[in-house]
Amino acid sequence: MITLYHGTERSYGQKIIASKSFHRSLGNEHWLGDGIYFYEEIDYAFRWIYISYSKKYPQCIPKMSNIINKYVVLSADINVKPERIFDLTKSSYKRLFDEVLRRSLEKNKYANLEIVDGAVLNFMFRNMKYNTKYDIIKGLFIHEDNDISIAKTRLAYIPEVQYCVINKGIISNIKDINILEDDITKFSFAQHYNDKGNGKLIKYKPRKKMYNN
Repeated sequence: MITLYHGTERSYGQKIIASKSFHRSLGNEHWLGDGIYFYEEIDYAFRWIYISYSKKYPQCIPKMSNIINKYVVLSADINVKPERIFDLTKSSYKRLFDEVLRRSLEKNKYANLEIVDGAVLNFMFRNMKYNTKYDIIKGLFIHEDNDISIAKTRLAYIPEVQYCVINKGIISNIKDINILEDDITKFSFAQHYNDKGNGKLIKYKPRKKMYNN
């Protein structure tokens, strides 16, 4: 079992806790494909709500009290065996993904299509039945925008590990982690890695044309 974290608006978070169920994100534009997205660490989930608040309420100062009034970070227990994690941080799983991507690119080289990660993973889990072997996908999210780096070094990037749960049945014990207003550590982390404070949400940029077969 692992515990993961999910940031969302407070009203949605209350509905998730009451229903004991998350809604799946759907569409090839989601970088790990269809599923329910979580962060491995609390700080990255809080960073997500910090930036989301900054975008939705640009006229307001992103103070801790304002953020936790509108947003929440949930924790959830994920009951999964290690062998049922499609772990893209490991070379063996990355090779499987790369092979399907290579074949997809070869198949569509004359079709004027561009392939995105979510489309490839959706194809693998829907058409190739990877969903019968794996319950969850793990990946290291690399931000395209380098403005978040305080220096151009090898360790300047954010090591943001995300999970995409395919099988909702492995999720249990959903809780509000009740972030306190005086939790300076989470706030300072989010503020430090918030695109130099400009409130711009860095996110996966879907391309115009995608592989949908």
